Amino acid sequence: MTDEPDPLGPATRAFEAGDWASVRRLTAALQDHPDEAVRRRAHELRARVGIDPVEVGVVLACVALLVAVFWGWVLGG
Repeated sequence: MTDEPDPLGPATRAFEAGDWASVRRLTAALQDHPDEAVRRRAHELRARVGIDPVEVGVVLACVALLVAVFWGWVLGG
């Protein structure tokens, strides 16, 4: 058992608290960590708070539908 502090501890606590900005900042600082396992875990944690591509697609589809309804109803196109 080692007495070394977990370098991902603050980022993990920020994730559990829902502070995504701090998670991004703290994990970005760990990208140059000498331990490959820490870098990999930091990357995985950062990916969990990233933008979901499906969510982007749904938002774009909603915007397209809104534009189509506006165009057809308001402008009488």
